[in-house]
Amino acid sequence: MTKAKKEKVNFRNSKRWRDFRVSLLKEADYRCELCGGYFRGKKSKNLQIHHLFPEDYESLNPVDFSVLCSTDHKLVERINVKLLAKKDTLIYKDIWLSLIRRFLPYSTIDYLESKNEEKS
Repeated sequence: MTKAKKEKVNFRNSKRWRDFRVSLLKEADYRCELCGGYFRGKKSKNLQIHHLFPEDYESLNPVDFSVLCSTDHKLVERINVKLLAKKDTLIYKDIWLSLIRRFLPYSTIDYLESKNEEKS
């Protein structure tokens, strides 16, 4: 494990992160912001915190996070990978971006918008 990865894991195990995570879950009323599923009590382990700036993992600005169920979090991550694929699917990218813009890392949005500008 790289030093950076180890530091991120250590941070995510810290009391500061755990308290922040709980505050986000409470703010979202233990609901997935994408599907609206309700995950209170033991089921709250199915909720994950999605960061729009994953490289800046120590930043705890609540507006940079979304609460997603594990299923939707995987979906958002898969879509992110698809959008960054080398295939020329910009027409579909515009549709997908409009649907899930709120959940994509800003770096992905910036990258895709720059690619769209290059095509113009």
